[in-house]
Amino acid sequence: MNILFPSSTNHVATAGGTFTTGSINIDFAFEYLFGAEREVEYYPANSYYPENMAGKHQLNVFAFSIGLGYVF
Repeated sequence: MNILFPSSTNHVATAGGTFTTGSINIDFAFEYLFGAEREVEYYPANSYYPENMAGKHQLNVFAFSIGLGYVF
């Protein structure tokens, strides 16, 4: 486990919708990822395992998106 390639157990909540007025659509979405805390033990680098980042790790993510569409 390291910063570039995290491994975690998590739950995700999502919501989204579309608002339409005339020929214009506005789409939106939200996502929140609840990551569980994980204790990673140190092990030295060798040919089989790379060196890891030991310690307590937790990942929480909030993401949103907005889209604009036009109907011809």
